Amino acid sequence: MQATIRAMDMLKTYYTSEENEESAQMIKRVEVDKVTALEREQVEPIKNLWEDPGIQECYDRGSISSQILLSTQQCHLRS
Repeated sequence: MQATIRAMDMLKTYYTSEENEESAQMIKRVEVDKVTALEREQVEPIKNLWEDPGIQECYDRGSISSQILLSTQQCHLRS
């Protein structure tokens, strides 16, 4: 989800609600390398973000999303 949120920023794709914008900011602050399980307060925002048409539009731009995800994974592997 963080990779898609970052891609939205880069592609200037917009969320359909201010609530989803706030949720995206919260999810961006999660330190994914320290997460072993999602906390309850993270689950609903992620679900709502996934249903956001802006997120879906960004995800549907498969090649760009795949490149960002691959780049993110490679960065984590190098760390």
